[in-house]
Amino acid sequence: GRPMSSNIIRQCSRRIFLWCVISEILIIGSVACCWIDASISWVEGLAVTVCVSILGAFVFKVVSSQNPAAIPRRLQAEQVQSEDAPEILASIHRFSIMAGIPIVSAYQTTARRVSTVSVGWSPASSVIILNLRALEVLTPEERDSMIAIEIAHIKFRDHLLRSIIMSTAGLGYLLLAGLVLQIA
Repeated sequence: GRPMSSNIIRQCSRRIFLWCVISEILIIGSVACCWIDASISWVEGLAVTVCVSILGAFVFKVVSSQNPAAIPRRLQAEQVQSEDAPEILASIHRFSIMAGIPIVSAYQTTARRVSTVSVGWSPASSVIILNLRALEVLTPEERDSMIAIEIAHIKFRDHLLRSIIMSTAGLGYLLLAGLVLQIA
């Protein structure tokens, strides 16, 4: 791997770049608000820009958190092969058929923050990410229960529903902030 110092420098460089981009967005946004409507002060323009930026970041986070192509890469997960975990793939196949959805793809990871998780808004594109080490300590019945729960999340589109609720909450926050600005 790379030396630890180069990883620290890379992380600091990303943070500095991110803060520069955020600062420029706020400055440009507040100037644009003042330019569009001369009755808006730069402080009000800045407040509007902050609210819109927060909502945009929130929506981006919601959308990117359910990207079935990006999550396995982020967790350094690899697709489960039949020789790696035949029982697990058989369970996923069986539960997918029982649920009446397309056969779900399975990925394996050793990331400590994941035991079993499903991602995706559509049953056709959703995936299950498993930590095979965590599943080793479970009995076959417990393992099947975890897989069945994730298949149920996919079937009933729980992740899509959660994303809609979170986006609606973000929009409510933006509307509330706009109301506060009008009162002030």
